[in-house]
Amino acid sequence: IVSVFPAVASGKYSAVLQDCVYSRERRESCQLKRLPLLGQEIANPTVEDIMARTLVSHSWMSERFRQFLQLLPADALKLFRAVTAVVIASDIRPALYQSTTGAIYLDANNLLLQTDTPETVATVSTTPDFRVGCADSLSYKHLFRYVKQNMPAYRPDISTRTLQDVLYLTARVVMHELAHANDVFPPATLSALGLDNSVQAAAEVNITQRISFQLRQFFPLLADVLKYQGDVRFACTSATCQQTSMRAQQIAEAFAPDTANDLYGFSNVQEDLAMLAEETMMLYFLGAERDIAFSDAEFIVQWGQRRRIAAPQLLAKTKFIMRNLLPEVDFGRYLEGLAPPLVMQVGKSWGDNLVLPSTAKSRKAGMLVPDRAEQFIDYQ
Repeated sequence: IVSVFPAVASGKYSAVLQDCVYSRERRESCQLKRLPLLGQEIANPTVEDIMARTLVSHSWMSERFRQFLQLLPADALKLFRAVTAVVIASDIRPALYQSTTGAIYLDANNLLLQTDTPETVATVSTTPDFRVGCADSLSYKHLFRYVKQNMPAYRPDISTRTLQDVLYLTARVVMHELAHANDVFPPATLSALGLDNSVQAAAEVNITQRISFQLRQFFPLLADVLKYQGDVRFACTSATCQQTSMRAQQIAEAFAPDTANDLYGFSNVQEDLAMLAEETMMLYFLGAERDIAFSDAEFIVQWGQRRRIAAPQLLAKTKFIMRNLLPEVDFGRYLEGLAPPLVMQVGKSWGDNLVLPSTAKSRKAGMLVPDRAEQFIDYQ
């Protein structure tokens, strides 16, 4: 653990943030009366309310996170009601949410810009995500990206990254982690949480009211073969001969009729919820559509969709999740109004599928699209 400090030194809880959510010594979860969830005190958090609950390891992280928050719609800020704090530090990778502290932990790399000095860039760890290479033994690629107007929604390379890129790159991670937080502490339960409970005790008492607890009962995933694939990809379990022999087309045949929007959802029900929520909120709040595909080793697509959350078999499940995560927004009507998913062209490369037939006219000329894709999801 690196040294961290409050982004706002004068914040109401600045003196207890580090001890409660990023301490080497603490062995017990803090009581809610010492550090309550943000939503227990504030129904409509502002940027300043969130910054007052933020810890950073370097001052530039605080400044950049504030810039990011200022670009989000007010309704998106309500998602922070379910957390005690936000931690951004040079040693965090991958991002995660912890129910024992009630905080989300963010990788500072996503906040870097092309204009940052080498000294600033050097404050961020270069240690790769532990899941890099987990899927190397598998015979297919699992690809994803966010797009806007037939172009990538963000440039991941720091050498070309603008604040707009940071917005989309960071938003997908933040919305994912906040989905986890609001799963454990849904908005409807906040007023009933006893302040004498620790964060961990409150999370455990609340377990039957978690959205994921109900999701497991009412909307279970059915393709067991993909659950084992998820274990290999995201938990680094050893692949069996059967798992390594499965081709992209076989994966797609199991995946397409089920109700997940990503293989990550098959690793556990919490990730199933967070992936569906992430895609929905990225589209609703930022207009970014998510692509998913399975390809061979040469990035030739064997199956793929854009905007999978609009598939009929996902509708009831996603509406249920979003109604409980953020009840102030009418996601039900929004989801019902979406056009069906766009289908990728089998046999064409991942890059050539950036512009799909129904929207090909809007492609910007002169833009080179690499066939490379993110092959693992760098968040939990």
